[in-house]
Amino acid sequence: MERLSDELFDIINEQDFCFAPGEMRIVEKAAARFSAYEDIGMEPEEIMALRASFEALRDDAMPLLRAKIEDRLVILPCKPDEIFYQWKRGDDCPSVSRFEGVEISEDGKITYPMKRWGESFSLDDFGKTIFLSLTEAKAAIEMKD
Repeated sequence: MERLSDELFDIINEQDFCFAPGEMRIVEKAAARFSAYEDIGMEPEEIMALRASFEALRDDAMPLLRAKIEDRLVILPCKPDEIFYQWKRGDDCPSVSRFEGVEISEDGKITYPMKRWGESFSLDDFGKTIFLSLTEAKAAIEMKD
């Protein structure tokens, strides 16, 4: 991007005519603001596109932020129907199941049901008895041995 503000300052300083004191302050302030804009290094179209992207992102994020503030936001540990592995005491290999979803009780407790076994687990179980990969599950059992 060509810097026009430097040329503008030169033109202002080379003028033979006089500005009134108030006018000169306004011209210098406008030139300084123009220079600061050029320091950004973006064309006006790029700035407008960036602003539009920011506004779209803000619009998408606001409902999530409101839900978080109101304690209604639940971040799932994995995608629905994703496979996970569970180590049960006494098993020599992990059991495999699919993530069914989330249940929230009236008191706000969040659990993840496993219809296959009729059990549920909590977020605290991830990394302890529930794992998202077989490698993680095997590594955890090796550390317990």
